[in-house]
Amino acid sequence: MFSFSNNKWEKFDSFEDGSGSEINEGVLMNTSNGIGIYYPNYSRMLTSKDGLLLTQSGIVTPYTDHNGLIWFTFSYSDLPAYALTINTGINVWDGKKLRTITEKDGLASNITYGTFQDTKKRVWIATSQGITMIREISNSDGEQIMKLKNVPDEDGKPYNCSKVLETKNGDIYTWKNYVRPAQENLIEADFYLGKFDEEKFIKIKSPFSDVDNKKKYQGFDLQEDNEGRLWFFGLFSDNIKDFTSVPSKIMLYDGKSWTKPPENWNVPSEQLHYVGKLNNGMYFLTVGGFYVFDGKIL
Repeated sequence: MFSFSNNKWEKFDSFEDGSGSEINEGVLMNTSNGIGIYYPNYSRMLTSKDGLLLTQSGIVTPYTDHNGLIWFTFSYSDLPAYALTINTGINVWDGKKLRTITEKDGLASNITYGTFQDTKKRVWIATSQGITMIREISNSDGEQIMKLKNVPDEDGKPYNCSKVLETKNGDIYTWKNYVRPAQENLIEADFYLGKFDEEKFIKIKSPFSDVDNKKKYQGFDLQEDNEGRLWFFGLFSDNIKDFTSVPSKIMLYDGKSWTKPPENWNVPSEQLHYVGKLNNGMYFLTVGGFYVFDGKIL
C-alpha cells in the first residue's frame, strides 16, 4: 500500500489484503490475518483475540458511521460468484474495544449483509430476517449504548434484505440485491423491495415482467439520479454462468409509479455497473465502454 503526500508516493506497508476503506485520517484494510487499521503514526490489527468474529474466510464489509464507530458485517451477496451467508452476528469497533452484537442482543438475524447510517444518524443493519434499526446513545461516561429495534414489513413477517438507500428527501428503501435458490454456504433469497413509513416497511411489487420474475437467478440495484428519480436495475438468468453477461433491465420510480427509460436516453443494451454520482451525472461501466447519464441521455 502506498500513500501520496507532498507530491510524492511513499510505501506505507506490504501485506496480503482485500479492499480498503477510508476512516478518519487513516485506512481500514481487510487482510488475511484480520482487520488492519492504519494511521500515519499508528497501526493495529484486530484478530480473533480481540473478538473479531471472522478472519480467515468470507468477505468482511466494514462501514464507518458519523460517530466514528466501525461496523463489520460478514455475509456477502454483491457478486454472485463470491456470495456466502455466515451466521455470526456483527462486530463494532469504537477505537478501543471490539464488541459483538447478535440475535441475543436483539439483532434480527446473525446473517448480516451490510450497514447504513441515514441523515438522522439511525444505523440500519440489513439481515436475512429483515432490518434492525440502531440508535447510538452516549451515557454520562461517554460510552456508546446501542438501542436496537427490529422493523417489520406490513405483514409483520421477516424478509431477506441486503441493501439500504436514503433518497434526497429522506425516504428509506431496502431491497435484496441477489435472488437465488439455496446452495452450499448460501441460504435461499426471494425478491424484496420495501419503503419505510416510520413504523414498518411497505412491500413494493417487482416492476419487471412475469417472465423475468420467474428466472432462477436475479440481481438488483437501486440508485437515485440528480433529478430525484430512482433507477431500479435488474439482472435475470436461468443459470449462474450467464448471470454476469445478461443485459441490465431498468425501471424508473417516482415514488408512485414505474416507467421504462425513454428511448431517446439511448440506454446501452449491456450490463451496466454503477460507479458513482457527480454533479454532472451518474457514471456506469460496461464491457463496451464508460457512460454518464446527464439527466437527458446516457
